[in-house]
Amino acid sequence: MMKGWYYRLMADARWIVAFLVLWSVLFIGVYLPFDRRIEQMDQPLERAWERLSQSIQTNRLGSLLAFDRLDQLAENMDQSFSSFMDSEAELISRILLTESDQRKLESGFQLVEYENAVANLKEHLRREAKDQKVTLAPAVLDGMPEPVIETEKPSLLWVDYAFAKHLLALAIACRPNEIHAFQTLTSIDGPVPERGLRTSQFRLQLTGDMAAIQQLLRTLPMRGSEAQAFGLPSPYWEKPALFVGGLMIEKTGPTPDDQVRLNLLAEGFHYIHTKNP
Repeated sequence: MMKGWYYRLMADARWIVAFLVLWSVLFIGVYLPFDRRIEQMDQPLERAWERLSQSIQTNRLGSLLAFDRLDQLAENMDQSFSSFMDSEAELISRILLTESDQRKLESGFQLVEYENAVANLKEHLRREAKDQKVTLAPAVLDGMPEPVIETEKPSLLWVDYAFAKHLLALAIACRPNEIHAFQTLTSIDGPVPERGLRTSQFRLQLTGDMAAIQQLLRTLPMRGSEAQAFGLPSPYWEKPALFVGGLMIEKTGPTPDDQVRLNLLAEGFHYIHTKNP
């Protein structure tokens, strides 16, 4: 009887040993490699979290980047981006030309068409000056933008023309006593960048009372619709915004006290986006 029990125990022990050997093989050959593989896969994520944690601790704005505020940070970034896009749209709207001027810019440049437009504009400005009782010096209208031979992008001449047209029309509408000089300072000669802001510059000199000068300077950076909303002169509804690049105001003499001479450097901006051959 004892002998039978001993044999059963030995048989059971062999099964137990075989079971332990099998699980040892599975543990060493399957589980441990699989566990190491999981650790290796976790390492990039752990390193990323460690770098983020170090960045938060060392960054002077780290208090704003706590883990529990990352969602809020993402929302704030979205709001900032939206605000930036709104500001960009506002900036673009300030430098857009009128639809008619933009069509001229995008169509093929014809010298005859440009010269006719300049001649018609000069005649229109003479009539407006006469109606407003503003004296135009003979050389004023000679300062309109002139074509440059063999220009890489001659259609850009319409940009200078548009700004000159609006600047002179606005100056007349503000009713100074006399416009002494007008000159286009920019030239489209030379290489044209594929994209970027291009500046048009003009020199304007006039004499009038201080109220007329203030009205001109106040209206200059407004678009036509904005000027009309404030009850300011707006010869053209879609007048683009122009900006003061520099100015000097001086009294013309002891009498009358409110008569001053304005020397103005006016600037207009246009965004160029072309594809050079």
